[in-house]
Amino acid sequence: MTAAILQSFRNLPSLPTHPEQIAKVLDVLNKTSSADYNLLHLIQYDPIISARILAVANLPVYGYERRVESLHQAAGLLSPSLVTSVILTTPVFEMFRDADHTYHQKFDHLQLWAHGAVTGTLAAFLAHKLGAVEEDVCLTLGLLHDLGKMALIINHPKEVLEALDRSRKEKLPLSKSLQDAAGCTPEQVAGQLADEWHYPETLIGFIQSMGNDRHPGEYGPVAIVRLANRLAEEWGYGDGLHLPEDEPLDVLAAALGVPLSDLDAWKADMQSEAESRARSILTKTLS
Repeated sequence: MTAAILQSFRNLPSLPTHPEQIAKVLDVLNKTSSADYNLLHLIQYDPIISARILAVANLPVYGYERRVESLHQAAGLLSPSLVTSVILTTPVFEMFRDADHTYHQKFDHLQLWAHGAVTGTLAAFLAHKLGAVEEDVCLTLGLLHDLGKMALIINHPKEVLEALDRSRKEKLPLSKSLQDAAGCTPEQVAGQLADEWHYPETLIGFIQSMGNDRHPGEYGPVAIVRLANRLAEEWGYGDGLHLPEDEPLDVLAAALGVPLSDLDAWKADMQSEAESRARSILTKTLS
């Protein structure tokens, strides 16, 4: 099973996004030209579209293969018309659902999308406050930190549900349960997709280091995103999978040298940004 499921992600050009996301983009672009609109705004609210834009920017044909690490870089290198084309040709989720929705109806896909967007937003905020770490990279990694989880849910929902049930009952990390149920972890899947899509080696390494069973251990984007992920969960923007929270906030903050008093001081601004980003996913219009 290990080889079969992991191999199923080889040569996969992209993942599908939720149809409501594409509908929102169409609504925006119908009201204003792409040249007049901040396309980065359209990209960074949706983890799947973000992943695809980054993949296109790293294609050999554009001369930056495995060199584009962030969405800001990608948006600066690609023309507005190309970015718009990539967004509008992103496949939609229904095409990948099982016929009777037996498994997929048990997931809150928009909540998972919103969690990624909020995590990216909070990671960029923290990077700005801490300095010395690129905000763009932290935003991108935050958006993509659940890439493997999303890919498994979309393509192998039955195995994910089995793993979730075991994780909840036995209080195991999801990566461990998925290793047993699907033969691979979300980090392995995300790493393979990132490699298939020609992401830079540094970004691939960051994505593969996001597993919950690993301690951050060092100052950098991974530690920042893991703290942002935990804050998103604590403030009601979790991934919708309802797993027990197993990383103490103080430990994650200490790994970055951030006093909890600083987090308290930044809390109102961070929550405001998180609410705005989540609203872009969970409501009918982009905000």
